[in-house]
Amino acid sequence: MLNASKDHQKCVYPDNADPVCASGTPCGFKCKNGFTASPDKHPIDCLCKFPHKVCNGVCGSFKACPSGKPFRRDALRKRAICGEGLTACGIFGHSSFSHEAWECINTATDLESCGGCAFPLDAFSPHGLDCTAIPGVTDVSCVAGACVVRRCAPGFVTSDDGTFCVASQSMLQQDVASSFDWA
Repeated sequence: MLNASKDHQKCVYPDNADPVCASGTPCGFKCKNGFTASPDKHPIDCLCKFPHKVCNGVCGSFKACPSGKPFRRDALRKRAICGEGLTACGIFGHSSFSHEAWECINTATDLESCGGCAFPLDAFSPHGLDCTAIPGVTDVSCVAGACVVRRCAPGFVTSDDGTFCVASQSMLQQDVASSFDWA
């Protein structure tokens, strides 16, 4: 009977949101996991606002964002060895490979070490990119070792090659106008 009602609405919720039905806002939502509703009035999305970043699905202030369980280096090994398709990478906060922690990462698909290690073990380790740290990004993945941006925050648009977010023309004009607002 509700679905047949003339005022029936189909609610669509953004990622990281829980539905909240209230009088006057039948399709309302509350952001979770540290994300913030955006824009402030009549929100349509949940964003991880700067300076916070997304780490394993949670928005917050993180010193490191390991993608898996770290493994201690076996003192008898000469070098870290990972299975096929995995790369041995350092872990944030551990400076010397000779006696510190490392983890095996699939750098072809890992968001925080895309295309190589975010924290290389040594000068010979491949360097990668943390796709979640791209300014203005809200939906990104790592495909074949390259960051692919699918969605940017309001005020940004996806670059022509789909690898980063660019401030939209309206956002740039708004920034210029606000710099002259003396009130």
